[in-house]
Amino acid sequence: MLLWALADVNSMYASCEQVFRPDLRGKPVIVASNNDGSIIARNKEAKLLGIKMGAPLHQCMDVIRQNRVAVFSSQYTLYGDMSNRVMTLLADMAPAHEVYSIDEAFLLYPNGLHQAESHGRAIVERIKRCTGLGIGVGFGPTKTLAKLANHIAKTSPSAKGVFDISVLNQLELDALLESLPISEVWGVGRRHAERLGLLGIQSVKQLRDADIDQIKTQFGSVLCRTVLELRGIVCFPLEENAPDKQQIMCSRSFAHEVSDLDVLGSAISHHVCRAMQKLRSQQSVTNGFTIMIRTNPFKPELIQHYGSMTGMLSRATDDTLVVQRLALQVLAKLYRKGYRYKKAGVMLLEVQPKSFHQHDLFEPIQLSNPRRDALMQSMDKIAHRFGREKIKLASELYKGWEMRRERLSPRYTTRWNELPKVTC
Repeated sequence: MLLWALADVNSMYASCEQVFRPDLRGKPVIVASNNDGSIIARNKEAKLLGIKMGAPLHQCMDVIRQNRVAVFSSQYTLYGDMSNRVMTLLADMAPAHEVYSIDEAFLLYPNGLHQAESHGRAIVERIKRCTGLGIGVGFGPTKTLAKLANHIAKTSPSAKGVFDISVLNQLELDALLESLPISEVWGVGRRHAERLGLLGIQSVKQLRDADIDQIKTQFGSVLCRTVLELRGIVCFPLEENAPDKQQIMCSRSFAHEVSDLDVLGSAISHHVCRAMQKLRSQQSVTNGFTIMIRTNPFKPELIQHYGSMTGMLSRATDDTLVVQRLALQVLAKLYRKGYRYKKAGVMLLEVQPKSFHQHDLFEPIQLSNPRRDALMQSMDKIAHRFGREKIKLASELYKGWEMRRERLSPRYTTRWNELPKVTC
């Protein structure tokens, strides 16, 4: 019998920080977003203190000081490398796997497992031994049921990190699903939960047993497939390759408000470069972009401005210089003198595969420029090998818009000069 597993790292970002700080084990740890603005990760001990996900960091400082909570700026280089290590290990533990997010992966066993729980414990032990990270594993006949099983594995003390929902008999399964709210179902968000509640559907069992035609009519085919998955019918297949993004966004808040157009343009140039690197990494081109700038909404005493403007290209491209030049022209029209801006961003629009995209009917088809293609490839290779900070456009070099990252930990696993030191 086909069997799915969902492996999910416990409190990924906070756990990565604790791996290299053994003095923090068993203590509350939180990770702040870019610019140290809001809380994006908490370990179990921090959650017990009532610290909420997404809460502004400055509003939690009393709790942080009173309980000696360790606070880190987000170090995505470290988290990404640790994630790659986990996913590489998981790939060896199943015939097929799908990386779902930075801390989650679906594992597929087409012929099932005779001892799924024992195998799950072997996965937990191997990840812990090789990376130092804790992980939960849930087994089920569909992705949706495996996701529910993972929730049980991580929240039930008796499960100890591993739970196989497929071994339950019908009475046990019904009792379990009746005890779980629909908010725990993969893909059921707050709005769906509210609408389902109006229909009297509040538990996972009630959702599983709901009228399928009514669900499809009122909520669409995606939730309909979720209901079928709760019934043990596979509707979400394995996706070994993540689908390409159709929009790519890059935005950041600044450490300090910015009034100068050149400094603001430096931030926009940086975001364009990063977004275009992501675009080329998936072999795509873009037809246009939107520039966004805003002042600080948390300072109502200042004059406020939120503006966005779209620029469309005459032909689709993956050339950073083409997009950057037009983006600065759009910014000049959007910018208002005398305003103090706190955030800027760029979103690439109408992203499509480079190998197949629609040309303009009224424009001659223009072949790409080999020299510019080679330049973009060289920029990407340098950034990949030596880091994105090693190659920049001149327009990126204005200072004053950088992020606040006062609690940044070392890149323990990817930089020789930042390796942890052991004194014997």
